[in-house]
Amino acid sequence: MYKNHDQTFTADHFLQVDQNSTIQKVQVCLPTTAIIAPYLSSNKNHLFIGYQLTFVLFANDVLKYAGYSKFCRRYCPLPSPTDLPALNIDSTYLYSFFFFRARDTSITLFDFEGFPIVSELEARTRKDAVFHAFFDLVQIRKVFSAHKLEFNHYITIVPGLQSVRLLGKKKSCSSSRISQST
Repeated sequence: MYKNHDQTFTADHFLQVDQNSTIQKVQVCLPTTAIIAPYLSSNKNHLFIGYQLTFVLFANDVLKYAGYSKFCRRYCPLPSPTDLPALNIDSTYLYSFFFFRARDTSITLFDFEGFPIVSELEARTRKDAVFHAFFDLVQIRKVFSAHKLEFNHYITIVPGLQSVRLLGKKKSCSSSRISQST
């Protein structure tokens, strides 16, 4: 259709493209091409999305009315929360994303004693300092202590939700309780 976009289509055009065309196929294709032909651009412009949009809209309508809506194309796809993966945040992710850049452009992260954290290994051992740089650990610990849990330094952000998931673990028994019970 792009090669002959200035011509009127006849049954011979369809038979040249597909020798197995039946009369019924040609009878359906002739009126369809008569409707589509004015909207087709020349061969050099047919790759631009603006020229393809009317064809996509038309094809979507035909597919929908024929009962094949699962084959319709999304012409303005917006990601839905189920399409996006969850973002899992731990201390090594925070360190590598925000602090482990080229030395001249990176931000320096310090632990609670004022020493710089300069490696992922140190970020794993000083999880509280890394998380405290971004989150209010006092508030997080209040929430966990109300449920008799400890913060396990792992946060999951799920797209589409207006909340995050904080991973906690059961508080371990203190050594004084263990010695009293034995």
